[in-house]
Amino acid sequence: LLGGGIGKSELTEIAGLPGVGKTQLAMQLCVNVRLPTAFGGVQGDAIYIDSEGSFSPERSQIMALALQRHAQRVRSTPTS
Repeated sequence: LLGGGIGKSELTEIAGLPGVGKTQLAMQLCVNVRLPTAFGGVQGDAIYIDSEGSFSPERSQIMALALQRHAQRVRSTPTS
């Protein structure tokens, strides 16, 4: 989908028609970038620039908690 992902230390603009998931994608990327390196993340920082007022801190928190629960399940799953 993204042909190699979104580059680190780069400014990325996400554009598209209304309702295709731009806000959802941007919020998920901001949450994912915080994932610690121990879980395969980059433990980085992100800046979300909202030009339309559509950012939802509540939704972002839900996404972060879901990622935290997922990381904890992965960590507690025995490897064979």
